[in-house]
Amino acid sequence: MCLKNELMATFNRGEITEKELKVVLQTAEDLISNYKNREFDDITICEKHATEWLQEKKFTK
Repeated sequence: MCLKNELMATFNRGEITEKELKVVLQTAEDLISNYKNREFDDITICEKHATEWLQEKKFTK
């Protein structure tokens, strides 16, 4: 399921507000745009932390 579908399902179940939905969608769009335009300098740091967190089982794929 794609991000927008999952978010809409969560919203429809009343688990997040419309304001929260808008913030998440805008943040995701900004991150994707910045990444595509190579304007997201901290991507290496994020990838490093994600790898560490996966190894420490702080979250799963």
